[in-house]
Amino acid sequence: MKKFFIYWLPVVLYAAVIFYLSSLPNVSPNLGGLWDIIVTDAAHFVEYFILSILFYRAMLHTSSFKEAYKKGVSAISCILYAVSDEIHQSFIPTRTASVGDLLIDAVGIILGIYFFCKFFLNKRKA
Repeated sequence: MKKFFIYWLPVVLYAAVIFYLSSLPNVSPNLGGLWDIIVTDAAHFVEYFILSILFYRAMLHTSSFKEAYKKGVSAISCILYAVSDEIHQSFIPTRTASVGDLLIDAVGIILGIYFFCKFFLNKRKA
């Protein structure tokens, strides 16, 4: 049980941070035009890149699934959370749900799992 909390508590806490940030009505960096878009898109990418690494790490240490299933379950779970986050944002004044943001989130998720496997797991096996 202790192992479960060590690996899943960071996932839950990080998801809570994402939920909190999504509940803020005005998160625009106010840099102007294109820079606002770049910064907010980068924030979406990084948020979900990190979430996918935490989720996949928890799956690695607490699940008996085969490796491919762990990756798939991690990616699908994080994407579903991103969908719920976009729906949540649609209820916040001055925020909207965006398919574009969801796509950026999905790219961050997939690349997060890929880079974690490529750079962390390969070094650990060597």
